Amino acid sequence: MKHHLHRPVVFFLAFLLWQGLCASAADDQLSLRNIFEKARNISDIRAPGMPGFRLSGELRIWGKKGGPSQGKYLYAWTPEGKWREEINLSGYKRVRSGDGKQFWQVRSSVTENPSIFELDQLLRIRHELGIEEGDTLKRLHSENVEGTEADCIQYVSKRGFTETFCFNPGSGELLKYTPEKDSSELPWRAPWQQYSQFQEWAGKRFPRTLRGFNGKHLVMELQLGEITPLPPPPQDYFDPPESGTFWADCPTGAEWKVKDITQPAYPVSARMNSKEGTVTLYAVIEEDGHVSGLHVLHSAGTELDQAATNAVSQWRYERTENCLDSKGRTEIAIDVTFSLQH
Repeated sequence: MKHHLHRPVVFFLAFLLWQGLCASAADDQLSLRNIFEKARNISDIRAPGMPGFRLSGELRIWGKKGGPSQGKYLYAWTPEGKWREEINLSGYKRVRSGDGKQFWQVRSSVTENPSIFELDQLLRIRHELGIEEGDTLKRLHSENVEGTEADCIQYVSKRGFTETFCFNPGSGELLKYTPEKDSSELPWRAPWQQYSQFQEWAGKRFPRTLRGFNGKHLVMELQLGEITPLPPPPQDYFDPPESGTFWADCPTGAEWKVKDITQPAYPVSARMNSKEGTVTLYAVIEEDGHVSGLHVLHSAGTELDQAATNAVSQWRYERTENCLDSKGRTEIAIDVTFSLQH
């Protein structure tokens, strides 16, 4: 009899324990999200109310063989949100001028240099730290990153992929970013990134050294000098460059998300001959979300290239909620992998 009287008490205690565990898990998620938000804020040297600045540095990019290509990097920004960026590399030059909603671009090549796509990603520190509703975070091990015992957190996307972010536990900066796969067959790819030698600027902290790696290989490095107040520029310094093309600019995050994807058809002859590989396509997302200007940056053979192009030409994108006010098109690189492994 006593046993039956105690059963509701047992159930009630179990319910309280379950509630406590749920509350603890929610609190832990909030705590981890706050770490990401702190890192986003501390690196945002273009936040509203920040003073204008000038930032320049030395760029090195390694190819398949030999020493690195060396170049120059320059970025200037005003409190009104106007900005200008210049990249000068051996055989390549790009100038951009924008206002936070769109930018104008002049470039020495018709399509983007694949390595510069990777450099753009390396510089978008804040964008890597966005957490969407439904994504989850998990605290991992500590890891030594350039002499700092960093706190590492696993990010699990609701879309099925995972990434690892390592932060300075004291000051809060992002020190290292690693995707699920930290290497690529494409020599210019820099899947994982490392940031170090941070400098102070108006209450923010920004790295002097930015490195991109492919597996164990360093593929690009940007060494920045001191951030300095923006001197009075020429009157037309931030004007659209002559003959510039018009593109979307969204400083708060990625401009687009995929709305409709058509999976590529694996060519029968390629499958029979065990052909595999990754096709990388240059593409332009037009203002209405359709894809144009497809061009092969990395080939996996004629058959696979054509299959990838046919599929991606049918993809459709839509603007993200953070970038609804941005106007213009966007250049991207798209990887399409053909694999016979199940």
